[in-house]
Amino acid sequence: MHAFARAAQGAAALDGVVRVSASPVFASHFLAPRLARAQRAWPALRIDLMGEMHAANLYAREADLAVRLSRPHEPGLAARRLGTMRFAVCASPERAAEPPDTWAFLGYDDALAQMPQQQWLERFAAGRRFAFVANDLAALHRACAAGAGIALLPRFLVDAPVMDAGAGTDAGTPASADPSLPATAALVELTSAPRCDVEREIWLVVHPDVRRSPRVQRVADAIADAVRAADGHL
Repeated sequence: MHAFARAAQGAAALDGVVRVSASPVFASHFLAPRLARAQRAWPALRIDLMGEMHAANLYAREADLAVRLSRPHEPGLAARRLGTMRFAVCASPERAAEPPDTWAFLGYDDALAQMPQQQWLERFAAGRRFAFVANDLAALHRACAAGAGIALLPRFLVDAPVMDAGAGTDAGTPASADPSLPATAALVELTSAPRCDVEREIWLVVHPDVRRSPRVQRVADAIADAVRAADGHL
């Protein structure tokens, strides 16, 4: 039984709202499809999934549950480590076939240069040029799939479809459905590259005042189950 599943006695109806906060790309690419499937079993329950760059303040009730990529240090919160996020060097198939000495790289801009994964990538690039930089992981994912260069991405993004929500298209349609854009293929991991040793811990955090709520427990368990099921692909 999960640490968050110390259920209150009785069969309270699973209705109302559960607010979940997570980093934007983890929310959209990992949590959203999995929580959407889980929610179908709870028709009276609404899940509010918020992709946020900042850590939600659970004391101020900005969220009921928060998925964080580092160990929380706020006193009084209940926290559980769910797993580990790992990174892979990847590229579009055509870029992956190019000679390594011609590779161009994609990375974070100067504001995020201190990120451990960016520092690892700069060491691996070893002076080879960066052709594209951004302050947004989703932008790097999209640019990598479009063939802009070599990127270091969380493993769960390597096989993730690239979605386009630009003008004139339906939100959430595959990028290849837009005739103004090149077709995008699944990214491939560059197995010839060294394994990235940077890892991020995945933590689930809840305020003690709501941790015994049946609806919060169910959503917390769904998140924990999703991370456990994806072990090796995160």
